This record gives sequence, C-alpha cells and structure tokens, in this order.
Amino acid sequence: MNDDGAAAQPAFTQHDLLIGGRWQGAAGGQRYRVASPATGADIADLAAAERADVDRAVVAGQAAFEKHASVTY
Repeated sequence: MNDDGAAAQPAFTQHDLLIGGRWQGAAGGQRYRVASPATGADIADLAAAERADVDRAVVAGQAAFEKHASVTY
C-alpha cells in the first residue's frame, strides 16, 4: 500500500521469449497485454509465441540436450 492507503500499482513489464538462452521477440512480431485482475490496469506486454517459435525452442532444446547429455555431475 502507498502512504495514502491506496494499493500500489505493479510495475509495467515487457517480456520476450527465452529460446536457446537468448531473449527474442516472437517470429510473427505479435504481442499481447496482460491486465491486473485487481485494477484492470495493464501490467505486462508479452511476446505472443506461435508455431515457428515453438519449433525454434524445440530445436534449441534438442541442441542443448545433445551438448549436455553425456555430462555427469
């Protein structure tokens, strides 16, 4: 709460997709807003993943698996 008793507004954040260890925008460039259920205010702007993004993530995951599959801890 603020000093005046009002609820503090969360900070507005922006997020891209984490694929292959790098933050990147969605292939189609689409984004969407997320609103606070408490206030209705926009609190985030997110990259809208689509099939091409999932395909990139799967390829990156497979490459990481192949690189680290033989590592023992």
